[in-house]
Order: sequence, then C-alpha cells, then structure tokens
Amino acid sequence: MLVVTVELWPFGDASRKKVLGIAKIANDGTGSPALGNYTAEIHKGDQLSRVWKRGRVEQFRRQVLTAGISCTWSYRTFLRTVLAVPHATYGEP
Repeated sequence: MLVVTVELWPFGDASRKKVLGIAKIANDGTGSPALGNYTAEIHKGDQLSRVWKRGRVEQFRRQVLTAGISCTWSYRTFLRTVLAVPHATYGEP
C-alpha cells in the first residue's frame, strides 16, 4: 500500500502543520506481474474513517522494457495516474 499525506506548514513551521489530505492506494491482487490493478481512497484532512473520494486504476504497467532492460516504474508516474482518474465522490466536493 502506498500512503501519501499532504500537509500545510504555515511559514515552514512543522509544529503548526495541518493535514490537508491523505491518499491510500492499494494493489487489489487481480493484475499480472506486468500490469497491476489498484484501488484508491482519498480522505480530506486526517479523517481516515471517512472516505471523501474513491477510484480505481486498472492495467497500470509496472515495468517498462527498454532495449531488453527491465526498469521499475516511478512512484511519481503511478501517483499522477491515480490522481488523474475520475473518482466517485462521497460527501462534499
């Protein structure tokens, strides 16, 4: 599972940080070694008990073959793909 927390630090002061949101992304185990299927939940603030948005990414390529060399995917590409998926909305937008 990949967990991404977005925080606001007023004036760079970590002691005053506020959690703006948390994204939880999990492999659902239905993909193949090359292509993965994932579920995502986005929570507003630090309210993990309440899902704000939910989505799914299917057939995400885990590895890229370049000239016969296997390279692992970038977590940045993966996160960008998950966040670009239209999510079903729960609660307020």
